[in-house]
Amino acid sequence: AGASSHGEVVWERLKAELLPLVQETAFMLAAAMRRLLPRPLAADTAGPLSCSSPIGQPVAALRLRLAERSAAEGDHFLAVGLFSVALDELHGAGAGPEEEALALAGRAESLLAVGHCEAARADAQAATELRPDCARVWRLLGLAAAQQGGEQAEMAHEAHLKALLLEPTLQNADGLQRAVEAAKDRGAEAAQADKARGDATMQAGDFGRAVALYTTALARSPECQETEGAPIALFRAVLFANRSGAFARLGHWEAAVADARLAVEAAPDFAKAHGRLGTALLGCGQHEEAYAAFARALRLAPNERLLFKGWQAALSLLPRWSSAVARARRRSRFCLDSGRPDRCSGRVFATSDVRADVKANEEWLSKMDKTKFQDDVLLVAGNLGSNLASLARALAFLRGRFRRVFYVPGNSELALPGSEAAAFPDSLAKLLAILALCDELGVDTAPAAISSSVFVVPLFSWYNAWFDKSDPFPDPSQKVDRRCEWGRLNPETQVWKFFLSLNTLHRWLPCHGKVITLSHFVPRQDLPYDPGRAQTSPKVMGCEELDEQVRAVRSQLHFFGHAGRSHGKRVDGVHYVQHALRLDVRSRFEVAPIMCIFDGERLCNEPCSITASE
Repeated sequence: AGASSHGEVVWERLKAELLPLVQETAFMLAAAMRRLLPRPLAADTAGPLSCSSPIGQPVAALRLRLAERSAAEGDHFLAVGLFSVALDELHGAGAGPEEEALALAGRAESLLAVGHCEAARADAQAATELRPDCARVWRLLGLAAAQQGGEQAEMAHEAHLKALLLEPTLQNADGLQRAVEAAKDRGAEAAQADKARGDATMQAGDFGRAVALYTTALARSPECQETEGAPIALFRAVLFANRSGAFARLGHWEAAVADARLAVEAAPDFAKAHGRLGTALLGCGQHEEAYAAFARALRLAPNERLLFKGWQAALSLLPRWSSAVARARRRSRFCLDSGRPDRCSGRVFATSDVRADVKANEEWLSKMDKTKFQDDVLLVAGNLGSNLASLARALAFLRGRFRRVFYVPGNSELALPGSEAAAFPDSLAKLLAILALCDELGVDTAPAAISSSVFVVPLFSWYNAWFDKSDPFPDPSQKVDRRCEWGRLNPETQVWKFFLSLNTLHRWLPCHGKVITLSHFVPRQDLPYDPGRAQTSPKVMGCEELDEQVRAVRSQLHFFGHAGRSHGKRVDGVHYVQHALRLDVRSRFEVAPIMCIFDGERLCNEPCSITASE
């Protein structure tokens, strides 16, 4: 045992001394290997990469996979050798042209990576003879010929064109554009002629060739000039928009999105570019961004029928929450705390109408203790900030004070002040941006469990005139929320219905036990509010149809804002609570409390100090 222990000590000492030396030597050898030409290695099939015994095609296929893996890892020297041996084995096994073309293309790609363009061109050209219908080999031939330049420039152009016609992708389009630009054949007349041919080809339904012609027109368009009286930026925006449309017709949605974004960047006031972007985003399943794109397009061209149809399509998809972003929002956070025991659920606090961009209210927030609520949940029922910047600051602050924050926007957040009127086409687009901001900050805007049997369900809402039982008709003279812009939605009859449609899927969620809901607007006409002010008129106070959704999700407690009062009232089995931040003269001497609506065991309605001393 002693000898064994001594041997281990000696071995560890030897490793400690030799390992750095071995590592340094290997690093120096690797650098030296990369200075060697890979072509002799490719020609040597009797080296350690080969096998003297007959090898069948399955082994050659395995070697091809090893070569592809080496190339993917950046070891192109080893990949060249493996591809070379695989080619010999494929010849011996009588493989078909597809396997040989694959090996030649792989070796050409690795040769290109180490700068051996002539050998890469020879391999790619041989591969095109074996597989003339393969876009990849034509693209590699175009790349190799383009790097050689000179007499090979025309070959590069033809190869990239062939690749694009076989496989009209953005990658192949970029290759063709570079090849045409290298020819330095710029000119407004040539670019315009290519565009005209592209338009005709597009109308004929040959969308792949249309992509090629628009690409050639982009490459030939002058950098600073006018084309048929239009600025070159607008001409390029038209080309990008048209090519985006061709990509969309081919089902290449990501390429369509990329081109449409370039069109918008080139000409921000070009309605067609925004429309193409909306169409491509719809194809990618990005419904929220698609809505914003179509809304911008309609502001620029309000009478365009196709833009309106696209806007309608995007609008109708929003309540389904079927985009990847919306699905992630609802699924990943719904069960985040579902395994948390009820005894560890923490308390639930609620507030509304904080208006953090007001100095006194911002000072109230700053007095909130940093550690007192770290295991608790906060519900914020709207009117937290009037612009996106102040809202982001307030939500980030509250997110740092509480374990989880649930939030629904109010009418203040959806207004478009002068600083945001250009950033958002309408208030609904701003709502979608607010939801994206909440995702980024980790703020919940969708239903979620806060323990194994306690759930919070935020409900979107807007008011309607029917809330005023004495005069259930809109009042044209009422000028509330004038900064809210709704585009084609009627603010009196459609906005509130759309907001309620965003909650439709909530009733099917597996919420059991205690369910707490929140909304900004008042769900019942018999709940107290101040009718003496214009902004708290019954016509702009609430929506009774909202109460149907409160009960559809089996809520036991509903917290709401906007009414400007602090109170609690139980109606037909549901406890309705409201607590707005209202700083008055007493606030000079005491800090306004926050409302606790769940103490960890039972629903309640108890004020709680935000400071650590109380």
